[in-house]
Amino acid sequence: MSSSPSSSTSFSAMAASASRHMRRPTVSIAETPSRIARSRKSTSSSTGSSSSSSLRTTTKALTELSLYSNAALNKKLSGTRGVLSTRRPHVPQLPNELLLLVLEAMSTSQICTVRRASKRYAQLGSTVILRRLASRIEDLSNLEKEGKRSLAETETGSRAELDHYKAFLRVISPSDLTEAMWYSSPPEELRTICECLCRLKGVDEGRAARSRVRSTLDSEMLDLTASLEPMPWSTIKRCMGRYDFKTWLLNLQVGVDFIPFKNIRPVEHIIMISPEMEYNHVRSVSLAGYHLLILVAACLQYSNIAENLRVKRRDCAATEKTLANYRRFIEVASCSSSSSSSSSSSSSSSAASSSIVARAAE
Repeated sequence: MSSSPSSSTSFSAMAASASRHMRRPTVSIAETPSRIARSRKSTSSSTGSSSSSSLRTTTKALTELSLYSNAALNKKLSGTRGVLSTRRPHVPQLPNELLLLVLEAMSTSQICTVRRASKRYAQLGSTVILRRLASRIEDLSNLEKEGKRSLAETETGSRAELDHYKAFLRVISPSDLTEAMWYSSPPEELRTICECLCRLKGVDEGRAARSRVRSTLDSEMLDLTASLEPMPWSTIKRCMGRYDFKTWLLNLQVGVDFIPFKNIRPVEHIIMISPEMEYNHVRSVSLAGYHLLILVAACLQYSNIAENLRVKRRDCAATEKTLANYRRFIEVASCSSSSSSSSSSSSSSSAASSSIVARAAE
């Protein structure tokens, strides 16, 4: 079958047109990597510029939002339309002369509290306190010397009396206690003496009754009212029949130093208000009661002398402690002023000196 010249011509024209549309530029093998690298670089630079611009936009937006939130929060909390100022207000400083006048009008404990505020207040407070302590240290030194001298004289004079009264506590017969407990209804003198022994031991049946009494008397007078409430003989007899009471009575030569002084006062009151409580009269009533009365009287007189010595020793110890605190404060204050260059050491020494002088002021 033969084709016509017109159809072959149209077919060739269509093929040429298709080849022109499908033609691509030719690239050599040597130029391919460089072109690929340039294309990637341009792509990455465009991507980085777009991401950095978007990051700056986001950061600016967050900053504006944060500032707006802080401003709104400050405005809400402060109740004002403006933002709170972060600058500290200027406080005028008083001269040292006025501060010294103010500190002079304060007590020692108040000055110790003010000294902890700053170095300046610590130095001014130390100046005022040292001025006060100068005269007090001299007076306390004289008081300490006088107290030690009086204590030494009292100890020298009381040693013989303590030995004398303690000698009566070495001779204790258990038969006297057995004879006193033998009575079912003893004489009043013997009952009173046995009650005194029980009170020296620490037995007090009137404590519950005194706790229910509504009175304005102090504790010392309430202890003395125990003598107005006699113990029943059944209670006294039961107390004296215990093993610990017998052991305490036989070892009274050592145990007399451990009798509380609060137990001495009611027994003294009982002895003083009883008209029949005399050696000769009690001896005529009961020989066992007479021996027990000697024990009671020896305990009372020994305890009074020992308590006087304890009070003087306690006063001397308190005076020495106060003087030691004052001198320690002077040392710490001087060290604090000399080492004021270091803040940590000066603050620690200021706190230590304040606590010392506070204890001394008490």
